[in-house]
Amino acid sequence: MPVRNRRSKKRIRYNVLKRTKLPLLRLTILSFVVVLLFILVGIFVKPGKWDGTSKLHMVVNKTDGNIELLVFDPQLQEIAAITIPGNTQVEVAGGLGIWKLGSVWELGKQENVDGELLARTLTKELSLPVFVWSESQAESLTTVNAVKLISYIIDPFKTNLTFKDKVKLAFFSIRTPNNKKIKVDLATSGYLKSTVLKDGEVGYVVTGKLPNNLLTLLVFPQISEKKIITTLVNKSGDVGIAGKMSLVVEVLGSKVVSFENEPPEDSGCEISGVDQVAVKLMADTFYCKVGKEKEKQNEIKITIGTQYLNKF
Repeated sequence: MPVRNRRSKKRIRYNVLKRTKLPLLRLTILSFVVVLLFILVGIFVKPGKWDGTSKLHMVVNKTDGNIELLVFDPQLQEIAAITIPGNTQVEVAGGLGIWKLGSVWELGKQENVDGELLARTLTKELSLPVFVWSESQAESLTTVNAVKLISYIIDPFKTNLTFKDKVKLAFFSIRTPNNKKIKVDLATSGYLKSTVLKDGEVGYVVTGKLPNNLLTLLVFPQISEKKIITTLVNKSGDVGIAGKMSLVVEVLGSKVVSFENEPPEDSGCEISGVDQVAVKLMADTFYCKVGKEKEKQNEIKITIGTQYLNKF
């Protein structure tokens, strides 16, 4: 075969391969761009748990077996870390029995709700309102270790925070000076009492109400500064639940001014009011629906039914 013909055939094959590869390359690039866009949308458009300006509480399952409640306060540029002994005896939310607080995280995993069960139990039993939860990696938010903070942002771990939330909290931690990072041991606060527990071991139980210094640390200005009052309508059939919820409402910054006990009703929990910021905060804290009923300007109404006993 003449050399010219062989070269011509090679050129034809090369051009065919070139035309075939170009569409494949474009398709690959396009697919990569689409996937990247979906990731970015998921990161930056997905609603987060923290707006960066309001106070936030987060419960952390520590590596040492204790529990930590982190309080982020943008108004004071302050982070408070409240340590709660893991051997504190509690009645787990949802009627799941009496456990030590340090075991509730694992129980939550067994119940397929992860840290939510710990958050609900802390709210119910210790009157510490919290709906954001995290594994031990969030402990790094109280340090000044840049490597740990970077790991906190990029490492996968169990939490209901979004990536955007994690970034904002990490930067807030960096901006907060060391003298504004407060440590509180609940075991020495007077709120817990050392005693022999039901299993025969020495541990802690809750006694009385939260001390005023802790109440000041935990209260939410977005509710307290507006002097919001709360009405609680109890259709659950459980008289005791209203008292526990009123203690949490007080820590949030409101006050229950009216209790209404009505016949049991097969329903969950609904919170309604005009101030949507306060309503959403209470609904998130108590894991309730936001109702459509409108109250007066500074009033919130909480209505609970029998189904809510499986949650609180």
